Amino acid sequence: MGAAGALVLVAATGAMVSSAASAATTAAAKATVLKLGSSQLVTTAGGARQAKLAATLLVSGKPLAGQKVNLRERKTGATAWTSVAGTLTTTAKGVATTTVTQANSSEQYEFVFTATPGYAASHSATATLTAPKTTTPAATALRITALHKALTAAQKYQDPLTGVLTAAKTPLAGKKIVLRERATGTTAWTTLTGALVTNAKGVVTRTVTQTAKSEQYQFTFAGDAKNHAASSSILTVTRP
Repeated sequence: MGAAGALVLVAATGAMVSSAASAATTAAAKATVLKLGSSQLVTTAGGARQAKLAATLLVSGKPLAGQKVNLRERKTGATAWTSVAGTLTTTAKGVATTTVTQANSSEQYEFVFTATPGYAASHSATATLTAPKTTTPAATALRITALHKALTAAQKYQDPLTGVLTAAKTPLAGKKIVLRERATGTTAWTTLTGALVTNAKGVVTRTVTQTAKSEQYQFTFAGDAKNHAASSSILTVTRP
């Protein structure tokens, strides 16, 4: 065999050895699975959004401990990922957990395991965490009327007072209304016992027995998550 033939054989043999070594290395890397665990978005008392996430690294269905895992995030709808939370290390149960502050109302998260000489790379499913939409409470109106504004002995100085609660002219049912009173000319209110609840038409009724010659009455609504607070106008009722 000539020198040229020997060189070709050596080159071919070298390529074969290199390919075999590469295949052996590839075969040695065991497949991994990065299973997304619980993901939760909570809002702190100060209004900050905290994303709590976890993932479990497995090989052949068993936990893989002491491995480095990274978390990355992106705004929902975007394509580019950004690494966050630094490098996490899996526990004896193969679990990596972290809590990060979420800047946007909706973000996506993914755990990533980078390949090592013994284990192949893997990444978790994507977790999408979206903050609940906040609603602006509706403006409300509360009206007060009396059957009589000037009471007589024949009426036993009693007067049915009616309140109507609405939002955008729509009756608000099932809302608690308070009636309060004060002597005309004073500033301190007294709440009459028991809250009233509006019916399907947003109406409450309370009959009062008046002892002072002139009293003032007002209905109030404390408001709730969907509706602003409201107070009726002040109604003055007299008697002899």
